[in-house]
Amino acid sequence: MRKAKLVSLVMKDTGLTKEQCDLFLDAFIYEVTQALARGEKISLSNFMSLEIAERGERYARNPATGEIALNPALRTVRCRISQRIKDAINGREVE
Repeated sequence: MRKAKLVSLVMKDTGLTKEQCDLFLDAFIYEVTQALARGEKISLSNFMSLEIAERGERYARNPATGEIALNPALRTVRCRISQRIKDAINGREVE
């Protein structure tokens, strides 16, 4: 689903204008990004949690050339989906 579709669905469910929904979604994405950049964990009950994970440096091989390269250590985002969402997508009853 693209952003425009999500905005139109939120518009329909909430009665807000397209501009309000678009502004909210942009602000939400910005604030989540800033919080993660500061190293904060984001927890949205019955939805998901996001947190920073550290990856150590590692060696990788280019499959086309066979060349071995060192990939540097980096930070990435770990997403954990709530059990409620997992149950819903697997057709189990959701409370």
